[in-house]
Amino acid sequence: MNRYFALALAALFLLPTVGYSKSSRVLYLGDSLSIGAFGKTFDQSLRSSGFEVHTVVAGGASPYYWLKNYQSLPCTIGFWEKSPSIERRVGYVRAVPKIEDLLETHQPQVVVVQTGINLYATLRSKRRAKEDNVAEVTSLIEQMCYSIAQAGATSY
Repeated sequence: MNRYFALALAALFLLPTVGYSKSSRVLYLGDSLSIGAFGKTFDQSLRSSGFEVHTVVAGGASPYYWLKNYQSLPCTIGFWEKSPSIERRVGYVRAVPKIEDLLETHQPQVVVVQTGINLYATLRSKRRAKEDNVAEVTSLIEQMCYSIAQAGATSY
């Protein structure tokens, strides 16, 4: 079992033990790691545990895509959205939805953000000094967490 799947399972089992009922609303955001088996399994596990889940996965996405502080960006390598009433998988969307809008629309108690190499790429940027890259990643994570906390949700 890889460590990402183990972390996802830990989050799944911890949610009910930290005050979230199985009827709680969960917003699950992911990048291309979530388009395939990992995301499908995590989404399915949350749903089968009784959570109301809205999943939005955008291949290539990082916090730059999700946050309103940054311009809208297209997703050209796969987009998946699933709610209790709809599911769509497309290869392209003009603009990845912004987290602030998703929070307002779905009003989740819990937000799970899965991001991998796309966020890591910011650390490897040659445009800034290494310490500035670290500060940029820290800022992006803080902005995501701040948006989630402002909406009254808990982030994982």
